[in-house]
Amino acid sequence: MNPKRILISQKESRFIDDPRMSIERPRIGDWDLHIRDVKYEDRGEYTCTVNTPNIETVRVKLIVNVPSKIIEYLSSNTEVRVREGEDVTLRCNASGKPLPSITWYRLTGNENKGKTQVGTEGDTLIIRNISRFCGGSYMCEAFNQVSTPAVRKINVTVQCKYMKEIWVYECKSPTAFDLVTFLLESFLSW
Repeated sequence: MNPKRILISQKESRFIDDPRMSIERPRIGDWDLHIRDVKYEDRGEYTCTVNTPNIETVRVKLIVNVPSKIIEYLSSNTEVRVREGEDVTLRCNASGKPLPSITWYRLTGNENKGKTQVGTEGDTLIIRNISRFCGGSYMCEAFNQVSTPAVRKINVTVQCKYMKEIWVYECKSPTAFDLVTFLLESFLSW
């Protein structure tokens, strides 16, 4: 509910049927608006007006923070394949209020328990001219200080050219042989 010009209650009458909201009087002369299970749509300015001989008005601005969340369909797949020498672009889109900052890490060590920050802060990590030594697990971390960071792990597999030389002796006659060399090219994944 956005509180713009919506009358919640007047005297003893209640005008809104949202069970999350209640007007409570902890003491005579005090009125409290309670909102349970607050939603982002509840943000805005609330006004309390008391119609006494001296009309009193109090305004309160409700700011609702929302934890970071990775937007799956706008982010890179969790498995990315790229050929050695190409550029690879990893994306990590996130939402939240306030807007989260996104930090990139390369996971290292046994079972990827260590991490090293890579690139610059932002939703995109570009690895130019990737080599087999840049393959592995990367992680983006979206954090806006509302809750724990939202994370996405992306495994990058680098396909490398593999050249193998094969020597074949070609028989021209019973006593003459020529050496013919073939190069076989294929791709290995690292």
